[in-house]
Amino acid sequence: MRKDKLVENLLKINDFELARNKNHNVYKHAVCNQIFVTAKTSSDCRSIYYVIKQIKKYFEINELGVPVL
Repeated sequence: MRKDKLVENLLKINDFELARNKNHNVYKHAVCNQIFVTAKTSSDCRSIYYVIKQIKKYFEINELGVPVL
């Protein structure tokens, strides 16, 4: 599976929806309207790690891996 699809699936699991994708992919959270921006084509091999790190920064993650809003 491509890295872009993995990032997209990871964000969908955390209730982010794609708002627009002109130059970057801009996702918006369904509940709290938090905006998350990713590159359209990720060239970095650690891009999935960075997405997980940013999601943890945005939300307090409980022990089940579910964001607590």
